[in-house]
Amino acid sequence: MAAIESLPEEVFGAALEGEINTIKSWLLQGGDPDQGVEREFDDDGVVYEQGVTLLMAAASMGRLDMMRLLVVDHGADVNVTAGWTALMYAVSSCSADCVQFLLACGANTSGIIEGIIDGHYDITSALCTTPRVLRIILAAGVDLTMARISRVAHGTNSPGTVTVSLEEEARNCVRLTEENRADYEAYGRPDVWTDLINRYTEAADILEGTRLAGHSYKRWVLKDYMALLRVRSLLARRRACARPETPEAVARLFDGVPDPCFWLVVEYAWLGNWRRP
Repeated sequence: MAAIESLPEEVFGAALEGEINTIKSWLLQGGDPDQGVEREFDDDGVVYEQGVTLLMAAASMGRLDMMRLLVVDHGADVNVTAGWTALMYAVSSCSADCVQFLLACGANTSGIIEGIIDGHYDITSALCTTPRVLRIILAAGVDLTMARISRVAHGTNSPGTVTVSLEEEARNCVRLTEENRADYEAYGRPDVWTDLINRYTEAADILEGTRLAGHSYKRWVLKDYMALLRVRSLLARRRACARPETPEAVARLFDGVPDPCFWLVVEYAWLGNWRRP
């Protein structure tokens, strides 16, 4: 069956709405999963540029099932670019699962830094409000601590624009949210206020820790486990050995770890895998 040459707007709209059966039908009729929409598409004020694909549309809405259909079943290219990439859209949607899926499929991460530098607020906001997505991007090797954002200065004493780091942006978000607490309480949503404060604070702390660890997310995550890792290295080189009182489970896991390290080993097994935030 010959491939369909263009992506109809109604099919693109179906991707945004999550109508996966419409997408399946179009693909089975010969639709190209990498075909972009022919002109700008306005979805209730959200404008998608010409060339945006179904995968980008699905990523922008956090629709993992549709993304799997396009990539796994129909071979969609995760690195097609139309202003943004699918990964950039996934980050902006705050969908950690979609971000992880695209990275596992070989998505290029370079657009994330470019999006921050170019002042795309959706990406910056998502990284500041979704600590898990922030961790995933850092674990993928993107040095977010070095990115700089041009912003309209906050406050009357700082007119014009300023250049800030993502960490500083997260701290600014904490401050501005704290200043607007009364507004959240007036609308009966103090829980939203608390949740935002916690998210912004966690994101800022992650970025600060990474920066202080020499801009290395891996080194920051593993800082509490360095003693254990040194013991493991000694054991691997036969320069340390188990004692009679070493728990059998620990001995099996690390080929013999001194007894006082037992709970640290357990904690490391659960939390020390920096590659899977």
